Amino acid sequence: MFTVKNYVYLTVSLLGQLIAATMFAVTVKAPKTLIKKLDSGQTEFLFTFRGRYSMDIVLSLLLFGMGPVGFLFATATIILPFIFRLLGARFKDAFNEVFRNPEYFDDETIESNVGGDYSQYEESAPQRRI
Repeated sequence: MFTVKNYVYLTVSLLGQLIAATMFAVTVKAPKTLIKKLDSGQTEFLFTFRGRYSMDIVLSLLLFGMGPVGFLFATATIILPFIFRLLGARFKDAFNEVFRNPEYFDDETIESNVGGDYSQYEESAPQRRI
């Protein structure tokens, strides 16, 4: 018999499979038609590190509701971004090859120019009010 509990499990498992399959396709950059579709528009953030760990957190929250086995997989999924970040600090070239730098906002989880580039900066004289 199909109960509400089964319906929720079915819905959560389908959403989890959709997220996992999408992120797998983004990671291996195949099939090309899906990657082109994801790369143009609002889903472009999936190719950045911030987009990846956002989707990992959403997936782990879905898995936490799936009983003891889901709790185990959710714990493993939520640990993955921290492992990626630790490995990214050690192997920066490999990290930058897998994840794209964001274009629209400053993602401080990748690398930031701490010193700043102030070569074009011109300070104007303060204006006095009368």
